[in-house]
Amino acid sequence: MGPIGMSSGMDINSMVSKIVDAERIPKQQRIDFERAKIDTSISAYGRLRESLDTMKNLMANFRQEKAFALRSVNTTEESVVTATATTDAIAGKYAVDVLQLAQSHKIASDVIPEDTRFGPGKLQISLGDEQFDFSLRKNSKLTDVVRAINGASDNPGVRASIIKDRNGPRLIVASNQSGAEKAISINVDAEVGNDLYRFEYKTIEQRVRDLEKAQAEALSVLGMPTGEDAVDSELSPEEAAKVGESEKRMKN
Repeated sequence: MGPIGMSSGMDINSMVSKIVDAERIPKQQRIDFERAKIDTSISAYGRLRESLDTMKNLMANFRQEKAFALRSVNTTEESVVTATATTDAIAGKYAVDVLQLAQSHKIASDVIPEDTRFGPGKLQISLGDEQFDFSLRKNSKLTDVVRAINGASDNPGVRASIIKDRNGPRLIVASNQSGAEKAISINVDAEVGNDLYRFEYKTIEQRVRDLEKAQAEALSVLGMPTGEDAVDSELSPEEAAKVGESEKRMKN
């Protein structure tokens, strides 16, 4: 038999190509499979490394002293009690006991006979730093005082009422705001002996200021030093005699 050639009519190129493909395809499939396995391994390795890096960062934070010492505070009544905690706080459950709530200031007058008449004069009522005043005509009654207080347009929050006990009626003046900074005081501007002075009420701080002011005015009238100057001064015999005469006149 002679060699197969172009004259035989067979497609040599096609046959060679099919033979090559038959040899190549299984090997290519194995190569592609191995590449897919490698890619999968690389991806898994990347995810593992990412997880290890995250764990490493967490462990680095755990090494810090405050990592396990953070504190949060929760209260059952946040509108009443709020709190914060530092890392030095001991974890636990705490109870808050309210020993005393802030109260509104109330003052009461002495017993006032029902036939008592007041005025003319002026009352000045202070509620902390706020104040208002009003005038009363001659022969005003206790009910007129109450109406004047409650009806004042510039009243900052003071309420007056009359309470009768077994001894008689009393004037009660109360603040509608709580706290020491909302204390009530009442000053009277009237002639000496007017029954309006039954209502005068001053806090201890006001009384101390009034005494200091009166002392300074008295010393000024006598020509004596006041304040720190008075501490280092001594009275001369003439000044001592002058003070003695002034005291006698005040007593008389």
